[in-house]
Amino acid sequence: MLRIHPKVQRVLRYLRDELGVAEDFSLDRLASVSGLSRSRLMHLFTKSVGVPIRPYVLWLRLQRAACDIMNGASVTDAAQNAGFSDAAHLTRTFRRMLGTT
Repeated sequence: MLRIHPKVQRVLRYLRDELGVAEDFSLDRLASVSGLSRSRLMHLFTKSVGVPIRPYVLWLRLQRAACDIMNGASVTDAAQNAGFSDAAHLTRTFRRMLGTT
């Protein structure tokens, strides 16, 4: 069972609350949110969550877009709301990660 470090929990909460609102999910910003150095955050995040930060953020964005589409949003609107550059980027990412469009 994975134990999530409290400072990583701060980052997870920030990501969940700010996805679709904020645009800065840089390592510098997330390190600032956590109160850790960049390298320590990367290590603790991967140890606590089981995946590195970037793939995790991409997965959150993909989930957000999929939920928006399921709730009737267009692919273009869902892509924009989730932080993808455009609908094509969302579609490519979806296909690469899930094997389907």
